Amino acid sequence: MAGDGLIGRLSAALQPPRRIEVLLFLVHDGPEAEDYGLVLDLPAFMALPNARPRDSAWLHVWAGRQDFARHRLAQRLRGCLATEFDAMTRAMEAELATAGSPGLVSRVLGAEADPMTKRRALAEAVAAKQRLVDRALDDVRVALHRELWAYAWRGQAPGPMTGMDRAAWPLPDHVRAALA
Repeated sequence: MAGDGLIGRLSAALQPPRRIEVLLFLVHDGPEAEDYGLVLDLPAFMALPNARPRDSAWLHVWAGRQDFARHRLAQRLRGCLATEFDAMTRAMEAELATAGSPGLVSRVLGAEADPMTKRRALAEAVAAKQRLVDRALDDVRVALHRELWAYAWRGQAPGPMTGMDRAAWPLPDHVRAALA
């Protein structure tokens, strides 16, 4: 492909740097600051562009409270994504073994690829997303969302609203489902 050679690399190097947003929702389901689950739209996350050397990434966390430990968030996010990546690998292997209908992995990688190409492409996609998350974890920005705040403090004295984005859009359906 023409974009893979020297001209492609030069063209990529001349592109202006991008800021890539990784979106994450924390659903606090208990009274303690570390009692939360992570909600990440995996197909949307996998569709994010891979970070080029000059690009930067940031983790936009919507939460109901801000007093959680950022290093624990990083550990949990990496663990959650490792579990998802392992599940994607198992799903791809099952898909290849049964020659069934294309799943998420094939839609991401291309249904027409041969098995070795799919395996290699998935490994490269996972490595690229791990690098993206590592970059994003260097710049974590937490914003409180009114619905997540109300859910986090239900049944107890309400916590501080410092950092509340009062103009935030309503939560997506997949996040609201986690509140049920």
